[in-house]
Amino acid sequence: MANYPTDTTDVTRPIDDVDDVDAASIDNLCDTVDAIVDELGATPSDTETDVADRLDGIEDGSRMVSEDWIAASLEGTWVNEGGGRVIAEYYKDIFGTVHVRASIESGTINSNAFSLPAGYRPSGTATFAGASATSVPTRIDVFSTGGVRPVYGDTNGIRFGFSFRAA
Repeated sequence: MANYPTDTTDVTRPIDDVDDVDAASIDNLCDTVDAIVDELGATPSDTETDVADRLDGIEDGSRMVSEDWIAASLEGTWVNEGGGRVIAEYYKDIFGTVHVRASIESGTINSNAFSLPAGYRPSGTATFAGASATSVPTRIDVFSTGGVRPVYGDTNGIRFGFSFRAA
């Protein structure tokens, strides 16, 4: 196996400003990724293209910032809990990870609280834990069809936050 650069200080440190990124660091990272892909004998794939697109976005600053939180459209009788708590919302970061958080109440257990749009869904059903205002454990399932559903628990202030890789 080839010897790859081990000094990644310039490419792994937090970036506070796009101007803070120097082109040499990005070129070094791109060369390292290319070398690893070549050595593994991989052929161009969606994953390689995705990595290249993300690196290009970092280089030109267009992918440096994750999108803002997007308010979810609640379904059925589910409502945001209020009282200064977070609303039901989600976003996808620059790495394709979807982040979801909510404080909801008054819905029907085992019915969708809201749905995530295409591109923000897991590849299969994902299960997460939450809690209610009365400390009752709550199970939240997120389906590949986008449904975010409290499966069991108390509907008195269900609170949850989780992340998963988008399909």
